[in-house]
Amino acid sequence: MILIYVDEIIITSNSGTAIHHVLQDLYSDFVVKELGDLSYFLGVEVLCSNNDMYLTQRKYVAELLNRTHMAEAKPYTSPMSTTCHLSTTKGAKFSDPSLYRQVIGNLQYLAFTRPDLLFSIHKVSKFMHNPLEPH
Repeated sequence: MILIYVDEIIITSNSGTAIHHVLQDLYSDFVVKELGDLSYFLGVEVLCSNNDMYLTQRKYVAELLNRTHMAEAKPYTSPMSTTCHLSTTKGAKFSDPSLYRQVIGNLQYLAFTRPDLLFSIHKVSKFMHNPLEPH
């Protein structure tokens, strides 16, 4: 697998030989700097154990909770209703819509490792242009 983001590349495989061949091909055309084993990339922490690789955004979540002043909030499991109807015309507007958009963007990125949040994030992201206070 090869993951490319601007000028950062992650190469991983079950085969060290395959990685070596890809790197040799890259060396022939580009200046490549190997940084060693992967531990953190674009807000995703990589934990390796034996032959397993775990992806987590624990640090990213902690920073998001601190930034939104929700670090002390107690977790509560409550799935969002699929029949919930949100409105762009009812309720008071946020005093800072840019904060709403920023948090929704952060949550969309969080869904990379938390697909269980996708439905709720998608539902509230529809209101990025006209966010309202929840009521």
